[in-house]
Amino acid sequence: MYNKETYRLIQQIPHISGITVDDLPQFLTRVYAKIVALKATANTKDFHIDIPKEIKDIGVIANTLEILLLSDTKIPNKKSIAFVGATSRQLMDMINPDVEYNCLTLYSIPYIVSASLQFVISGHFADAQEMAKKIHYENSDSPYIRDVLGLLQNLLCNRIEDVVRRELVEPVYEEVKENIVEDVIFYNISLAIKEIALYLSGEKKDHKALEIIHKIKNLSVHNIAEFNQPDIYTGVYILCGLLYEALQNIIVHSVFHLPAPQNITTEEWLKQMKEFAHRKPLIWDNHLSAIQKGVLNSGNSAILTFPTGAGKSTIADLKIIATILSQKRVIYIVPTHALEYQVQKSMEAITSKVYGSLNLDGEFSEIGLDNSSDSLISVMTPERCLTRLILNPDELLNEVGLFVFDEFHLISGKIFDPRAPEAMSLLVELLYRMPSADFLLISAMVNNGKDIKEWIESTSGHTCLFLDSDWKPTSQLQGCIVYSKEDLDKLDTIVKANKNNGNKRPSKSLSNMLNIVPKCFFSLKTVWDSLDLRDYYFSSILNKTIKLKMTIREITQNK
Repeated sequence: MYNKETYRLIQQIPHISGITVDDLPQFLTRVYAKIVALKATANTKDFHIDIPKEIKDIGVIANTLEILLLSDTKIPNKKSIAFVGATSRQLMDMINPDVEYNCLTLYSIPYIVSASLQFVISGHFADAQEMAKKIHYENSDSPYIRDVLGLLQNLLCNRIEDVVRRELVEPVYEEVKENIVEDVIFYNISLAIKEIALYLSGEKKDHKALEIIHKIKNLSVHNIAEFNQPDIYTGVYILCGLLYEALQNIIVHSVFHLPAPQNITTEEWLKQMKEFAHRKPLIWDNHLSAIQKGVLNSGNSAILTFPTGAGKSTIADLKIIATILSQKRVIYIVPTHALEYQVQKSMEAITSKVYGSLNLDGEFSEIGLDNSSDSLISVMTPERCLTRLILNPDELLNEVGLFVFDEFHLISGKIFDPRAPEAMSLLVELLYRMPSADFLLISAMVNNGKDIKEWIESTSGHTCLFLDSDWKPTSQLQGCIVYSKEDLDKLDTIVKANKNNGNKRPSKSLSNMLNIVPKCFFSLKTVWDSLDLRDYYFSSILNKTIKLKMTIREITQNK
């Protein structure tokens, strides 16, 4: 279920008695698969998941790692601890989502909230967003608790403007009532979340969010004077401890935290990032790593082979903004007309607010009338670009500082792809004519990216980065639908006994007899490279039979 980087991350947690760290990724995946299978085969939504050994181990892992995070802010392998802790809380919520104590009070914190914040601490913002979507707050009796949960959900789901717009009602401190302490505590937590949102939106250059949260956490540990003994609001203490760490990581990953690329002033860059933040306020660790290597600097080309969904377009967007700020134009090559339209809309979204009426070249513009030399960004297919290059190269290449080639595996040269020669010819021609420009080649389907990097460097004469992180923002459980051979043999016997005497289609009565129970063979690793049965989990996935289909000659699958 976990990519290679996350697999290694999980194995870096400290030793926990009774837990084998080397097998922990498979264990977490197996528990997830068991829960999915049990829920799928249940006759009702209200059922009890009976996996006592797994529930006990998951609880031990979740509680131990949460305590470690709260007790030592400088603990090594914090990201590993937070990710496994978050995953464990996520599984606990899947096992028992409606337990009485799974709500936010002075003394308790919901599993979903704990998981969301720990995913943020680990740098897995997409997982945090998926968990935050499940936060329920409408039924809470306290408007201040509803504010905390609602603001937290919007913050983690990147709905920053919703957080900024939310009006908070301050408690009446002079009013003596039973829950005044609760109201004041949760009101101040809401203030802290709103402070960080104002910072992330660019409305404030500084914030007091961490100071407020730290103060509330300290106040949650108090002394009961009447009995002269200490007490603690455990829910508040855990929430503030996790929130403090999460907000720090959010700040580090804010686009406002990015240094300006070379030859661009900080003031210019921050102005653009304020607009960019409306679309994407936070970036991921793989983005930070690429930026630290200099991908945004003029003079650096890059081969970008992140997996699908790992945010390649974010790097491209930032590189485009940096190029335009350097007073250079961009040519964006896409393989299809459909993608050309999609990229056009994306470019408008990230640049129109900054540059006003943006002049974007169009795939279907009439050649000779589109004034592409005035276009800040020209989006086109390889065929169109090659045609333009032949007819009027000076106009096309005037002041171009960046060529983005999306889905560049099109240059593979495979015989069955008639479009590859044009794409290859275009890239070679552009490298020959514009060696000083930056090239950003993007694809998730290239295995020899290092070779291409060396080719670009030798051809252009300047630096080309190879960005190939295996990290993916989410985890995916994989499985194959399978059927019992004994059941299939029985169906074969039925088919042979009910041959249709040459009819092309099976009779309705025969079709109704092709019933079978589907099973699922789950892989506990992302790569199916093991013959060890401990790396797999076999289970039913439905509590009823399904009908298989039939060709003229044989039974076939039901997709």
